[in-house]
Amino acid sequence: MANLHANLCSYHFEEALAANSADANDCFVLDLSKDDSGNAVRSREHILEVAACCLMDLPLDMTVFTKLYVIGKWVMAYEDDSLTLQEEYHRHHVEWSTVAEQMVELIETMPLLKEVTWISDLPFTAEFLDALPTTLTKLIVNLEQPVFPQEGNTLSTYGKTIEPSEMTSLLDMTQLEELRLFKIPEISFQPVVWGTVFRNKTAKGMKVLELEMARPAVVRPGDWCLAHDVVDLDVAAGVYMAQKYKGASGNGMLDWLLGFGQYLDVRCIRKARIVADLGEGGVLPLRCLKLDGIVVDHFPFVEELSTLELVVFSEGCVNAGLRRPSSSGSSNPIMMHWPKCAGAYQAHEGQ
Repeated sequence: MANLHANLCSYHFEEALAANSADANDCFVLDLSKDDSGNAVRSREHILEVAACCLMDLPLDMTVFTKLYVIGKWVMAYEDDSLTLQEEYHRHHVEWSTVAEQMVELIETMPLLKEVTWISDLPFTAEFLDALPTTLTKLIVNLEQPVFPQEGNTLSTYGKTIEPSEMTSLLDMTQLEELRLFKIPEISFQPVVWGTVFRNKTAKGMKVLELEMARPAVVRPGDWCLAHDVVDLDVAAGVYMAQKYKGASGNGMLDWLLGFGQYLDVRCIRKARIVADLGEGGVLPLRCLKLDGIVVDHFPFVEELSTLELVVFSEGCVNAGLRRPSSSGSSNPIMMHWPKCAGAYQAHEGQ
């Protein structure tokens, strides 16, 4: 448990980058707004220049890199204050699309990559995910940035982020020790995420899974508790059977009669375990789960997630009936951490 305590705090990629940059021999950093000397650059031209040099192995041998950071704001080729927000988005899309092929080629020059952090204005799309090695041990991605699909000769007026069906390459990444998805759009990635967890082949399982929604769930029931209002977990006997499943057909979404948003879905988790062919006695290959913006209740922790060591619920979560696991076969306590409440919970025992 001791080495999981760092996950009680919010993740800041800047700290990890500073630590990794100390050994620049295996860490490649692509900052969209700055060059290696810290000078401001135009993003499109900068990426094309970096890609051209790297594809010729000038001045670096790209095969030595095991860590990749794609960070920074997108700086347009020229500024135009007269554009509407929609026109500005379209200009971004045109520039992004012209560097996509070079970015894929750049990724493919680093076949020994183990860790990828992609927190930037450049949208993380399926073509980038598919180009990554399946032997990654760490993947940290911001999914918020949309692209605007082409519709005939014009761009769509509606932004589109990467979809769950485009994330299936995750299922082949069986060596992941750390998976963090930030700013997840209002669609469920849980089927592919839990499928990835249950397919994990590392000796100790995945160390941490973090799921942060772009926006918190909107809920109707007035007796559900926002994260910052949770001060204890009710451990009254006999409450479990009185609760009902709150999902929508096991897809990770909250039943629309109860609200709109993500729900930590026991049926979705169970389906993923069955498809992964772990069987009823299969041990969850995950030690720490961090959630933000998700509705939670007790169902997943009775069996499917009962072997977790640490669960962290951030400010955006909603407690819709989470209580101490009462029928877990685990002999070890689960540390559950809310913004104002924390405790170790074990089968048939109190806090």
